[in-house]
Amino acid sequence: MWCIEHNGAGVIEYLWYGFNSGESSAVIYDFQVIEQFSGKGYGRKIFAKLEQTLRSEGVD
Repeated sequence: MWCIEHNGAGVIEYLWYGFNSGESSAVIYDFQVIEQFSGKGYGRKIFAKLEQTLRSEGVD
């Protein structure tokens, strides 16, 4: 689970995902952006980071 904080505003989004080492896919269990931060690109950034992280682990 990743919790993303924003300059003193506390946690503004979280992403809960999982995968088993050696498998070729991952599962997103939950994702949320706090309403006041919605629509500002934070979701796109965290999913881009997730994709990069999973690829480095060998997940397609």
